[in-house]
Amino acid sequence: MLGNLSFDAFLHDWMVVTLKKPVLKGHAMYAEFKRFAADSPSSRMERVRNLLENMLEYAKYYAAIKGVVAAGGGDMNVDQRLDLIQKLDSTVTDPLVMYMFAIWRHHRISNDGLLRMLADLESYLFRRMVCSVSSNGLNKLVPSLIVRLDSAEDDLAETFAALLITETAKATRMPTDSEFRQALLGENLYRPAWRCKYLLAGLENYNHPKDPRSFSECTIEHIMPQNAMAHAEWRNMLADLDRFPLLVNSLGNLTLTAYNSELSDGTFEQKKNRAVGGYDNEYLSISVELHDASRWNEQAIAQRGTRLADLALQVWARPTAGNEVMQTLRNRNVNQGEREQNAVDFADLCKRGVLAAGDVLESCYAGVTAAATVTEDHRIRLANGEIFDSPSGAFRRARMLETGEDKQVNGWTVWKVADGRTLNELR
Repeated sequence: MLGNLSFDAFLHDWMVVTLKKPVLKGHAMYAEFKRFAADSPSSRMERVRNLLENMLEYAKYYAAIKGVVAAGGGDMNVDQRLDLIQKLDSTVTDPLVMYMFAIWRHHRISNDGLLRMLADLESYLFRRMVCSVSSNGLNKLVPSLIVRLDSAEDDLAETFAALLITETAKATRMPTDSEFRQALLGENLYRPAWRCKYLLAGLENYNHPKDPRSFSECTIEHIMPQNAMAHAEWRNMLADLDRFPLLVNSLGNLTLTAYNSELSDGTFEQKKNRAVGGYDNEYLSISVELHDASRWNEQAIAQRGTRLADLALQVWARPTAGNEVMQTLRNRNVNQGEREQNAVDFADLCKRGVLAAGDVLESCYAGVTAAATVTEDHRIRLANGEIFDSPSGAFRRARMLETGEDKQVNGWTVWKVADGRTLNELR
C-alpha cells in the first residue's frame, strides 16, 4: 500500500491523529506505540485486529495524500488540492489532512466541506511561507486542532475556518490580508524559486479552474532581465538605475515561460516580437499587460505587481466563518478558560499536547536565567537533573540554585516557552 513511503513517517502521523497529541519520533515513538497498543481491556486477539484495521484505514488516507493512490470519490478537485498542499512540503500537517479524510469517509463532512477545509489549510500554509513565519509551532497546533474538531458540534468545515482565524499565538496565527499583500510586494519574490513558481502557477490556474496546468515545462522568466543593466535599451527604461535591484525580482517582473533560454536577455521589443514564445503571441493571463505595453519600466512593473498581489488575496483567501460558529467558539474559549484556568496542572498541558517531551522552558524573571526541559512523564527537569511536578516548585529551586534566595514565586507566570508565551498563557 505505502510502497516507497516511509512507514516511520506514517506511524508517527497515525499516532498524532489517534493520540491527539504531539509524538516524538524515533525510539520514543515506538515505546509510545507499545504502551498504546497494550492499553485496552479487550482480548489480545481483538486488540490486535482492531489496531490493524484502524492502521489500514489510515494507511489508505496516507497513500492518498502522498499521491500514491487517487483520493477516490470521483472528484479530481480533491486530488488537485492534495497535490498543491504536498508541494508546499509541510509534512507536519499530514496528520490533520489524514483526520480530514477520516471525517470525510465517515460522512461527518461533505465533499464540498473537505474541499473547503483543504483550501483553507493551503491558504494558511502558503500565507505563512510567504510571510516567513516559522513552522515550529505547528507540531503542537495540529493535534490541538484535531481535538477541537473532534468535539465540535457545528459544521466542521465552518469550525475549522473559525479555528484558523481565531488563532492568535505568534507562532501559529494566520497572516492577515495586509501582511500577506505587503510580503508579496516585497523586494525579492524570486527566491526560493520553487515557491515563486508555486505562486505564479497558482495565480494563473485561478483563471483555469477546470483545466489547471502543471507548468512542469516552464521556468521563471524575468521580464526585465537580471543583467538588464548591461544593455542600454533596458537602462533607458528606468528613471533611477539604483531602483533596479528592487524591481528585477519583484512580483510584477516575474512570469512563467517554456522559452526562457530563447527570450533570455533580449530587449523588451525582441521579447514581444519573437515568433515562438514572444509576449505578443504567447502569454499567460497573469502577464496580459505584456501584449499592449511598449515599455517595461518601474511604473508598469509596479502596476502589474499590485494586480497580482490583489489576485493572490483571492487565490489564497483568508478563511471566513459565520457569526454563529464564531460566537460559539468564543463562548467555549471563555467558559473553558474560566472553568479550567486553575484546574489545569502541568501534566495536563503535556497530556493535551500543548507541551511535549524535550520542550525547553526559560525564565523570564528578572535576574534569573534558569532553563529546564519537559520530561517524557510530564514533569520539569532542571539543568542539574532535579525533577519537579509543578512549575512553582521547579522555579523556586532553580532560583535558589542560581541566587541563593529561597523564595516562593508563581512558576506559571515566570517560565516561558520558545515562542515567548508563559505557562500561564498556555494554560
